[in-house]
Amino acid sequence: MDKEKESKEKKIINPTTIAATELDLVQKHGEGASQIIQAYKGIRVDGQGTTEDFHGRSLKGISKYKTNPQYKNQNIQQQAGFSAELIDEARKNQQAILSGDKIRTRTTDGLGQTNDPQNDLVKIRPDGSTVSKSGTQLKFYGHEAPRCDWIDKNLNKATIAIPKGKLAEARTYLDEKTKIAQDKAKSYQAKGAVEKEIKFKRQAEKYQAAKRKIYEDRSLQPDNFNINRRYKVVSKYISDKSWDRYNTITVPKGDLEGIISDAENRAKQFRDIARRCEARGDHNLAAQNLKKAERCEDLISKVKESDVKLSEAVFARQHAELFTTREVLMDGHQAGVIAAKNAMVMGGTISLAMNVYALASGEKDLAEATKDVATATVSAGASAYLIGNGGTVLQSVMHSSGVNALQKLSMTGLPSAIVAGGIEMHHILKAYFRGEITETEAVQQLGEKGVGTLAATYGAAVGTLLLPGIGTAVGSMVGYMVSSMIYGSCLSILQEADLAYENYLATKKMCEAAREQMRQQRIAFETVSSQILNHHKKVFDSSVLALMDAFEDSDTTNYTNALSALAHEFGRELQFKDESEFDQFMSDSSSTLVF
Repeated sequence: MDKEKESKEKKIINPTTIAATELDLVQKHGEGASQIIQAYKGIRVDGQGTTEDFHGRSLKGISKYKTNPQYKNQNIQQQAGFSAELIDEARKNQQAILSGDKIRTRTTDGLGQTNDPQNDLVKIRPDGSTVSKSGTQLKFYGHEAPRCDWIDKNLNKATIAIPKGKLAEARTYLDEKTKIAQDKAKSYQAKGAVEKEIKFKRQAEKYQAAKRKIYEDRSLQPDNFNINRRYKVVSKYISDKSWDRYNTITVPKGDLEGIISDAENRAKQFRDIARRCEARGDHNLAAQNLKKAERCEDLISKVKESDVKLSEAVFARQHAELFTTREVLMDGHQAGVIAAKNAMVMGGTISLAMNVYALASGEKDLAEATKDVATATVSAGASAYLIGNGGTVLQSVMHSSGVNALQKLSMTGLPSAIVAGGIEMHHILKAYFRGEITETEAVQQLGEKGVGTLAATYGAAVGTLLLPGIGTAVGSMVGYMVSSMIYGSCLSILQEADLAYENYLATKKMCEAAREQMRQQRIAFETVSSQILNHHKKVFDSSVLALMDAFEDSDTTNYTNALSALAHEFGRELQFKDESEFDQFMSDSSSTLVF
């Protein structure tokens, strides 16, 4: 199987294709994940990447609120309510974005309605109007200390029998009561109230000891074993008539069932008390208890559950940055899982079809085809997870950056393209360093996958700055075109250089052979030249000496003979060898002088 075919089979769906197919998923999840970052930073950005007016708190700011050392836990619990408002707003808006709902939840103080007496949160339409009766008041009070008469009445006994199936519940109850007593002891210690500190320390020790005393008695029926949890919000609603103004009351996630159960139990108790009061003629007390029962039932109709747990709100109050980071990473993970499932189905289907054909045509055997289908499916899923996860996180950061250009770009396919390009480059560089591809092939593939993406990124950024909207698309297109031309020229030069190197190797062999032949010829030439020059030198020396002697003696005959010998040595013949020939030439008018 050739390299190109093998590469195609290994990547049935490449990262670039995945980024395109999962664009909508990454954009929705990225914008959704950005909601908690906006809550942390104290900004609001709409679906188009435009910063909106915001006047409220931030998770970062709330985490820096001061506390009284003597009431630190109580202060943090109270301040956690502000964090809960922002987290609930962020999560509801995230759900709306993922479902395609245009209505958004906003805190009233974020809208400029500071200390709204009725609502903490309201729903806002795209045109800015408030949805009627959408407001709610958050009450993150938690519950009062639980009570279990079955255990509390037997704390001083040597052993405490627990009905069948209730042992784990009893242990949890004792742990909770121990912690409550210990916290109260610390609180009174800080205040200097020694007697109360000692009281609650002893109470904590009793509950710790009771945990060692309990055992399961299967003969006991669990009907009479009840742990009564009373919630502060129920007690507050019964006693505070000003709460009548609230249309809905939102309570911590996980507490709704307990609050309703508590309200129902109290309503029943109040009605029982009212009947007994009525029976003995105490009509006023009976009426009071009936009103309390009605308020309990009224609360049940108003209460609804938040998307935030009390423990999460407290953690966000104490560790806002860590909480925000964790939320974004979890959102990215969820997007990655969805993208991976989609890509594995698509990649597996395409790979199956290709390998069935290869199996039928005899190109592969069953084992090889099965392995390739599994490899292609897993590879597609892994790449999709990275793109879905990384694209979501990157987009959420860009969307809530506070920089208008980045916020606009976050709503394009840029975040996914950047992550996809990074994955492509990773695969290419890994193949290059493993020696699977040459330097030229690496540069060629990097250019195809990376240069265009980066140029399109810069082009889109410039286009967005100059003309938001259409400028983003045009800038991206122009950037990609320019990068393609530059990259094409560079690649051509590199390929020519590679070709030149191959020709160089062949030419080098011919040159070495020619150079050896030339060396042999030079040696022969030098040998012959030396012999000739030695002979010429002897003739030249003798002829010159003869010329000088003849000149001194005024002997024209010897002078002419020496000059004639010298000319002959260099391949020339003189026209006049002696005086008689010269005289004859001068007397003959038809003769011509030859130079």
